[in-house]
Amino acid sequence: MIKIACFCFILLSIGAIGCSKNDNSSSVPSHPYGAGNGQIMIYALQDCHHGSTTVYIDGQYCGVIGNYFPSGTPDCNNSQAFTKVLSAGTHHFHGVNSAGSYDSDFNILQDQCTPYNLNC
Repeated sequence: MIKIACFCFILLSIGAIGCSKNDNSSSVPSHPYGAGNGQIMIYALQDCHHGSTTVYIDGQYCGVIGNYFPSGTPDCNNSQAFTKVLSAGTHHFHGVNSAGSYDSDFNILQDQCTPYNLNC
């Protein structure tokens, strides 16, 4: 009988150890854009009748902004907004449309989305 009780105690102890969870999630940083990166979201609140705006970041072509958000700043997860993942630090924006060009520097923070309003 003692052997059975010891055997049951050992099985229960192993089961308890196996079920304990080692949760290190609070110590592991989350990097939604990759380690050392953040995201820029470039948007326009209105169509200034200049058509779409071609976007260059740090001298490289990145795409075209053609959607406008008259109701306010869109969410960074809005699929209609122009977004690009970049390394944390200072970057240069150059935009071109039929009205002319826009130039500005902006800062990207690691793990954050930075909204950038393209004023007409």
